[in-house]
Amino acid sequence: YKKGGFNLYKLNLNTGWVKEIAEGGKKTVGWATSKEGFPEFRFDSNRRRSYLQIFANVPNSNGKTHWRKVRKVKLNREGGNLTAPEFEVLYPGEDAGFYYVAARPEGASETAIYLYDIRNDTFVEKVSPESSFDIQQAIFNVDERKLDGVSYYTDGLQVVMSSAGLQADVDWVRHELGVDLNVQPLERSKTGQKWLFFVSGPTNSGAYYLFDRESRALELFGNRRDGLAESITSEVEVVRFETRDGVELTGYLTRPFNTSPGRIPPLVMMPHGGPESRDVFGFDFDAQLLASAGYQVFQPNFRGSSGYGKSFADRGRREWGRKMQEDIVDAHNYLVSQGIAEDGRACIFGYSYGGYAALAAATLTPEEYQCIIAGAGPSDLIKMLDWERREEGSKSFAYNYWVAHIGDPDVDERELIAVSPARQAERVLRPVLILHGADDDIVPVQQSRIMEKALRRAGKSVTYIELKDSSHSYMPLEDERLYYTEILTFLNQTCR
Repeated sequence: YKKGGFNLYKLNLNTGWVKEIAEGGKKTVGWATSKEGFPEFRFDSNRRRSYLQIFANVPNSNGKTHWRKVRKVKLNREGGNLTAPEFEVLYPGEDAGFYYVAARPEGASETAIYLYDIRNDTFVEKVSPESSFDIQQAIFNVDERKLDGVSYYTDGLQVVMSSAGLQADVDWVRHELGVDLNVQPLERSKTGQKWLFFVSGPTNSGAYYLFDRESRALELFGNRRDGLAESITSEVEVVRFETRDGVELTGYLTRPFNTSPGRIPPLVMMPHGGPESRDVFGFDFDAQLLASAGYQVFQPNFRGSSGYGKSFADRGRREWGRKMQEDIVDAHNYLVSQGIAEDGRACIFGYSYGGYAALAAATLTPEEYQCIIAGAGPSDLIKMLDWERREEGSKSFAYNYWVAHIGDPDVDERELIAVSPARQAERVLRPVLILHGADDDIVPVQQSRIMEKALRRAGKSVTYIELKDSSHSYMPLEDERLYYTEILTFLNQTCR
C-alpha cells in the first residue's frame, strides 16, 4: 500500500532491488501479470469484499494502455472455495494479451477453462474436456505457459491431463497412495522431473508429496494436520437418492469409525453454506469431529448447489425454505427408509445458509429433528435483504444478486415472511442452539439476536452463544474451542 492505493511492484529477491510497476486505487485488492511481469488484470473490491470488479489492461492507439472493466463477479467467503465462478483469472498464456480463465460464458451450461483474449474481451478457445460438471481448476506448465491438465469434482476429484504420459504419472501416484484419495498435481520442477502433489481424502486431512518421475519415488513432504491420525477418522460413503419431485441428488454419509455392528448412531443432518457451494467426497473437519463423538453425519447437495452446472444451481433460485428445504427433508427420510438412520434420533446443524436451513427446519418441519444448531444463519429474510440494500445500495451488484436468489422484499413480502424463521418462532418445538461471530459482515450478528429474542418471546428453549472475536469465516482458537464445545455439549444433551 502506497500513495493511497494497493500498488504492484517488481522485486529482485537476491539484491533487494524494487520497482513500482503499476498504481492501484483505494479499492484495489490484487493483480495478475503476464509471464514478463506486465500488469494485465487489476482486481478491485467493494468495502465488504462481497464482489470483485475485474479490469483488463488494454492498449490505446497511441501505444499507451488503459484499464477497461471486463467483469464483475461475486466472491465466495464461506471458506474453501467450491463455488463455480462466472469468471476467474488463472494463468498467463504463451503470448502477451492472452490468459487462461475459468468461466461460464453466456449460453454455457457449465464452467470450463478457456483461453481468453484480454484486448478484445473474447473467449478464444475452450481448452478443458467436455464435462457435465463445473471445471474450474487447472494445472499449468510453468516454463511453456501451457495447460497440462484440469481437475474437477464429481464426487471425488477427477484429474484429466493433456498427455498420456502425464496422465499415467497422476494415475500411478493415486494407485500407490489409495484410489479413494483426491490426488491434485500442484507444480512441476523446471526440468519436469519432480512434481509436488496435494493428497487428501475422507479420512486424510491433507498431505504434500514429492514425486520423482524417473525413479518412481514418493516422498512425504508434510502433513496439513500432523496431530490427526487416520486411525481415528471415519469412512465416508456416497449416497444417491431421489426427491419427492423426481430430482436425483447426492450426499455424503460419515459414520463413526468405532460403531459396533447392528448399532445405528444418532444422525446429524449438515447442509452446507453458500448456498451456491457444495460438499464433496473428501475430508470435512466438522463431519469428522461429530463422527468422533459418536454421531453419523449426512451432507446433502441440495438443488441450488454449485458444481453440477448452471441449470442445477438455478433450481435453487427463490427456493429458500421451499424446494431446497424439501430436498434436505427428503434426504433425511431416505436415510430412515433405508435403515441407515432412526426416526426420532436426528438433529440438524448448519452454518451460514446451512444455519438458515437448520432454523427453517425448526419452523417449517418442527417435528423432523430432536434439536437445531444454527451457526451464523439468516433468520429474517426481509431484514437481511434490507441490511444488504443499506450496505451495498439498492442498485448494487451484490444486492441484486440476493434479490434474484432469495426474493424481492418490495414484491414478495408475504412469501419471505412465510419462510423467515424469526417470523415463525411460535412453531418451534425442539431445543435450539444459535452461535454467531460478533464481527460477522456477511450475515450480521443481528440476525441471530433477532432469532433468539423471537424464540424467548414465544417461550421456546434456546441457547445463544456470541463469539466475541469472530467474523463469518474466521474464528480465533479460543472462540473455536467454545464453538465446538457448545455444539458437542448440546448434541449430547438432546440427541442420544
